[in-house]
Order: sequence, then C-alpha cells, then structure tokens
Amino acid sequence: MPPEPVSMQAVIGLIVAAVLGAAVGFQRQYTQKPAGIRTHGLVALGSCAFATYSALLGDTRIVAGVITGIGFLGAGAIVRSGMTTRGLTTAASIWTASAIGMGVGLARPGWVAIFLALTVLTVILLIVPDNAIMRAMPRRNTIAITVDADVDVISVDGVTALIARYVERVRFADALTIDRTAQGRHAAIGYILQLDVRENLTDVMETLMSVDGILRVAIRDEPITTSS
Repeated sequence: MPPEPVSMQAVIGLIVAAVLGAAVGFQRQYTQKPAGIRTHGLVALGSCAFATYSALLGDTRIVAGVITGIGFLGAGAIVRSGMTTRGLTTAASIWTASAIGMGVGLARPGWVAIFLALTVLTVILLIVPDNAIMRAMPRRNTIAITVDADVDVISVDGVTALIARYVERVRFADALTIDRTAQGRHAAIGYILQLDVRENLTDVMETLMSVDGILRVAIRDEPITTSS
C-alpha cells in the first residue's frame, strides 16, 4: 500500500490540472467558442488521470493512447464551411489542455514551471487579438484577379487606374483578351494585386462591380509569379 502523501499528491494533481485546463477554457467560453471551461477542464483532468496511471504502472502506452484520443477529440471541433475552416484554434487549445494535464499527472520534479508556463503562454496566445497578429505579419498579400469589362464603356487603362486607387500596387498579368461581340467589345484583363493585410479584398471587388462597364471580377486560381 503506497504511503498517504503519494495519494494526496495525486489528488492535488488532479485538482491543479482541472483548474489550469479551466483557465484555458475560460478564454474560449468568454469569446463564445464551442469548447469552454468544462471541456478544457475535463480534457486536462482526464489527461492528468491517465498520465498518473501511466506513471504508477510504468506503462507509457497509456500516455500514447491519450495523445491519439485527444487528436480525434480536437478534430471534432474543426468545421469546414465552403472555403473557410473554423475551430482550428479551439482544437489546438484542447490539445494543449491535454498537454497541461499530462504534465501535471506525470509530476516529475521541476516540471511545475513547465506546465504553469504552458498554461500562461496558451492563455496569452488565445487572448492576443487578431488585429495585433495582423499588424505583426508582412504588410502585403499578393492576389491574382481577372476583370471582364466592356471596353466601349471603360478602357483597359481606365480599369487599371480604378483598381490602383484601392490597392497598394497593381500590374498586368500575362492575360489580356479583347473580343468583339454583338453587344460590343469585351475584355478579360488579368491583374496581380498587392494589398495591405488590413484591406478587404471583398470591398475592393464590390467597388469595382459598382462601376459602369465592369461586368465581372473573379479571383484567379493559378499560381502567382512575381518579378524581381
């Protein structure tokens, strides 16, 4: 029968893991994300319990199984909607909560600083607003578009000058076709745009579509090549 201090240490570890996991989940719940305090607290608590069993039994397969199981749980938080993927951050926070719980459960000397730092860093990364992250990123996005225009209403140079008002830089791509139809002359013009990360491409496209003579604006899928 193990001495009482060992049992109490395990119980205290479970409590600590639940509290630290809940601290991560608090931010998720405060921002109204799918997984909140209870989910993260339970993930950390369960991971701590399995890690404790693994340490007591000397069987590392238990920990390996936890890592696999958390991967499936995190995948359930990820939702694909059209071209947008949601839930990646929540899945990552669940995965990190598991790492916090496992660190507490294994309870090696000197590991306290590790799982406390892991908790603090996780909360900080979740709290940092997207705008601050965007400001720290490179300032430009490069995007290829095609503009279909009625050149009897607006010239190719007129389209280029119009786009230049709303983006940092615009240049022709290797795509320009002008056709004569019964309705007039139509041009398909390829452009490479450079936008500041704070600029909204959708707003630029909607502005272009409101101009007489511009018939269609589309994002091109082919790879972008940039000149030196």
